Amino acid sequence: MFSLLTAIMISTIIAVWLWIYTSERHLRIDSIRNQIELVNSRIINAYENDYDAAHFLQFVGHYYKTHPLFEHIRITLLLNDQAIESLGEPITVSQLPAMIETHREPYEIEIGDNISDFLAISQVSTSADGQLIVATILPFRRQVLSQRFNNGIYSALIVLAILLTIGAYITSRRLGRNIKTLQTFAQRAGSDPGFNLQGDFANDELGDISRQIVKIAQDRNAMLIRSEHEHKIAIDALQEKNRIKYQLANDLNHELKTPVAVIKGYVDTIVQHPEMDDKSRFHFLAKISEHTDRLSNIIRAQGYLNSLEDGSLTLQPETTKICEIINQVAADLNTAGLLKNIKFICKVPDDCLVLANQRVLNAVIANLIKNAAIHSQGSECVLELKKSDEDFHFFRFFDDGIGVPNDRVSHLFERFYRVDVSRSRQRGGSGLGLSIVKAGVEASRGKITVNNRADHSGLEFHFSIPKIPN
Repeated sequence: MFSLLTAIMISTIIAVWLWIYTSERHLRIDSIRNQIELVNSRIINAYENDYDAAHFLQFVGHYYKTHPLFEHIRITLLLNDQAIESLGEPITVSQLPAMIETHREPYEIEIGDNISDFLAISQVSTSADGQLIVATILPFRRQVLSQRFNNGIYSALIVLAILLTIGAYITSRRLGRNIKTLQTFAQRAGSDPGFNLQGDFANDELGDISRQIVKIAQDRNAMLIRSEHEHKIAIDALQEKNRIKYQLANDLNHELKTPVAVIKGYVDTIVQHPEMDDKSRFHFLAKISEHTDRLSNIIRAQGYLNSLEDGSLTLQPETTKICEIINQVAADLNTAGLLKNIKFICKVPDDCLVLANQRVLNAVIANLIKNAAIHSQGSECVLELKKSDEDFHFFRFFDDGIGVPNDRVSHLFERFYRVDVSRSRQRGGSGLGLSIVKAGVEASRGKITVNNRADHSGLEFHFSIPKIPN
């Protein structure tokens, strides 16, 4: 551990030293570049203000001649691509493209017979009218960029490295003893079932870690107990799911068996009696068509219900005037003759807006009305808006029929459940209408309940549908 800590600390110090060195090198390059840009901008400014740029160039040369960094500076003024004044060795027009390309970074340059000791930074500036070009090359020795930074900082880093190394050694020795003791404790806690997890630990780092290990072990034991309990719940839920699936399969088989048997019976009769008169044959064919429709309705309703419950049906909610859906459904059912002798009354305001899928709303309302028309034996059914809060509208649908026995109300939303099996089959229906109602409301993020009315004059359904957010 001591070696690791020492290596980390030394690596950190080296990284800091390299960062300082690199930062200072970039600062020096930026400083040189800024000096050149300042010289060029002053010359351009003199020219644009009708001062003698050549005279100003001589002033620049006199100003910088004592500065060692500017010993080899070269400045050339080109007016309409003709050199009019130079400081140092003249710069030609042919050199300008290379200077423009390399002006951001230092590059090697030959000064006398020496090409390895000098770098240069160049700058090309142009006046606003494009006639005057100021080309500047500033050669300087490599040592300018590689001079060591402040010796005080370097000494401070060495002292810091020594102090950190001593601190790492002391810390690693103490941690090593504590970790060895802790390792022994952890091995016993993990391998000895009879090991007492409670203990009186010292009030130091080791004691804190030991108490944390005790807590982890206790949490692990509690987690194992909870996991076993959750596993049992999951097994029970799976068994219940399989039971429901088996029951649904049996119910579906039972529901399909009747129309299939009736259809087969009529078909066999027609086949076995080819001499049958047209009136009887037409009657049998009408019965076949009726039971085929019922069979098709069961299959279609079962598929739609499965799609609602397993989420495979895409239900994009949309802003909807629920009155338009209600009126359209009532009109369609009346046209199809499905309202029979019952009158439907809508008491929902025209401006009532809901956030729900229109197809699902259509199915919910249609199945509520059809259920009342087929089974209630009443004279009217009503859909009304009871109240609203910030998130939902609350509706009530009720009829004035005979209701159902109280002990059977809780089963009304189950698939294929019928209060009176023989009468329900005679009147038609898939046995899935109220199941679709419940699944549709819940898929719309609402809730639905059913009960007999207080005066025992029919059923009433209470359900909620999300409203448009404010």
